[in-house]
Amino acid sequence: MVNFGATASRLITLVREPPTLQYPQLVVPLHRAEAELLQALAGHLGQWERQIRGRWGLPKPPESELQLPRSWQQLSQELNNPTANSASLERLKRIASLLMLCRQAEQAISTAEANWAGILARA
Repeated sequence: MVNFGATASRLITLVREPPTLQYPQLVVPLHRAEAELLQALAGHLGQWERQIRGRWGLPKPPESELQLPRSWQQLSQELNNPTANSASLERLKRIASLLMLCRQAEQAISTAEANWAGILARA
């Protein structure tokens, strides 16, 4: 899994600010990776719905694990680019905030599926 902790470690507080095109070389890959991740999460949740809908009891979780998009997996390389360090602290805080939200969504799905499989294993 991608570890963004080291990349964003110098960011302490998170703020929301309106998007700006001041750093397009940084923002465009980030937004592409976020969008592709969210599409993958939505697709995977669709698998959950098909597994659960119309069934009594807890069915098995989807057989295929969440597949993270390549753009999301390679995002740390984008953030380690010297261009990223030229962005303002406020921009970096916004980026860190977005990355944390996406990472939390990714972890929530993975954790839920692990718990789902664990419940079935004990049953």
